[in-house]
Amino acid sequence: MAGILTRPARQHDSKPAATEFSWNAWVNNLHGFAENLGEWGFYLLLALLMISLWATVKYKPFKLSHRLMSVAYLLIVVHSVLLLKHAYWGEPIYYLTLGFAFIGSIAAMYSLLGFVGRSNRHAAVVVSTRYFPQAETMELILKPNSAWQGHTAGQFAYLQFGNEDPHPFTIVSGTNDPEIRFLIKALGDFTTGLYERVKIGDAVTVEGPYGRVNFDLNKPQIWIAGGVGIAAFFAILETLKGKTNHPQIDLFYCNRGIDNHLADELYSLTQQAGVRLNVIDTLHSPRLNIDHIATQCGNVNDYNFYFCGPEIFSKTLTKALGAHSFDIEKNYHEELFVMR
Repeated sequence: MAGILTRPARQHDSKPAATEFSWNAWVNNLHGFAENLGEWGFYLLLALLMISLWATVKYKPFKLSHRLMSVAYLLIVVHSVLLLKHAYWGEPIYYLTLGFAFIGSIAAMYSLLGFVGRSNRHAAVVVSTRYFPQAETMELILKPNSAWQGHTAGQFAYLQFGNEDPHPFTIVSGTNDPEIRFLIKALGDFTTGLYERVKIGDAVTVEGPYGRVNFDLNKPQIWIAGGVGIAAFFAILETLKGKTNHPQIDLFYCNRGIDNHLADELYSLTQQAGVRLNVIDTLHSPRLNIDHIATQCGNVNDYNFYFCGPEIFSKTLTKALGAHSFDIEKNYHEELFVMR
């Protein structure tokens, strides 16, 4: 490795220079402090990982745990740099380690100070709201400022209302629409009652758009939306309006309780886009399964699957598809959500 990772030979200078000795002594005096920092950083990182993976933790402490990971990283960096063996000083591995530590520390501070996404934030105003009580879903339409450059189908944005923390929501409106539309289901502590708190004319900060969902329209497709997962397909349906030269597309919309107004809007949009719509109300009908899909669409191996909805729903579908020798890695695309 050109000497980069080769352990250097021990130096046997009988009397190091005064400046070198003082620097070496200063670092040596910090060894105990560095060891404690490393231990604290390790335990903090371990605790934060456990909090992040604990699904019952609400959104705000979940977000704080991710922010504090930068602190844990900085503690571990100080630990690693101060305990770097003196035998490596001046060698390529020494400067490589310092370089990575410096770059990582800059990134950690950038995140810790809240600079991530700042350049991608846009002012917007609420121009319309509507609530679908049967589906417990709110429609929110925003008018962004001129800095907004649009989005592509399947992308999402973070919305911040007043002093609330930003929350991510899928963009429902079409790519070229001057306004941004969202469908927000009352699932978590933030979204519950949101339709009562947000009023026309309210200022909203929009950060994004983020994400990328590529719909391969060269092959027949089956789209499956669980609950508010239907939002991910609204934007692509808007894009397909008036186009009939695409392969067969079947959309299965599954929800526990169907709002007639939302269903009528979805039906109109799928008619214009040339997509076959199947609405399944699990309050009154059996849950969607692969046998149901195969009965209506034929051999499932002839299709690309696109799924957006709860993780447990997706796991059930992929397990059943595996029994049909379906190539899940290549032809199954999913966007999962877990509300906190």
